[in-house]
Amino acid sequence: MKNKVPQVFVVGFLLCVLFAGDIRSADLIDNEKATKIKAAYLYHLVRLVEWPDEVLSELQDSLRIIVVGADPNDISGLFTAQARTVGAHEHPLTIIHLRDSAEFLSYLTGDPDKSSHCHLLHFLESEVNSYEVCLGRIQIRHTLTTSEIDGFSSSGGMVGFVIRGNRVAIEVNQQAIRYADLKISAEFLQHAKIVEGVFEQGGLD
Repeated sequence: MKNKVPQVFVVGFLLCVLFAGDIRSADLIDNEKATKIKAAYLYHLVRLVEWPDEVLSELQDSLRIIVVGADPNDISGLFTAQARTVGAHEHPLTIIHLRDSAEFLSYLTGDPDKSSHCHLLHFLESEVNSYEVCLGRIQIRHTLTTSEIDGFSSSGGMVGFVIRGNRVAIEVNQQAIRYADLKISAEFLQHAKIVEGVFEQGGLD
């Protein structure tokens, strides 16, 4: 799936918005502020990722995001509110919130192909002890996995948004992203920490 507007314009504009959150959080970061920053990261990340053409072949195809876990700060609501104004790569966004990993696994039961229609899968902190089971059950190709769980990217996930001191830091597992046949803009990666992680291709394919 190719961008429909000049790449330099998209990356430059969105990164200015995206990383403004770090500047505002320089003094002190609380849960509410961190949630807003993570929601902004997620929203703009889907606009900086390139999925293969066959995944989103028609403009009317929805880019589907699934948020899994207890959501006391309503990150899924913030993300949904942002998604109402504009889509990603001219595709509308669909946000689905599932209460926990058990509900996600139930969502897949009887129809494993559902995972192939999930373009971004985000795990909230409540799923720290169960997200790896979910990663092992989905068809990981073409699905971007993200989380706010510490150590997510080094445990086979792709992009982590974690608190480091007084800021929200980005961690990226490039091996996992390459295996999923996805591309993230180089400009985004310049602001991320690249981590090595456990990645069993046989277990995720």
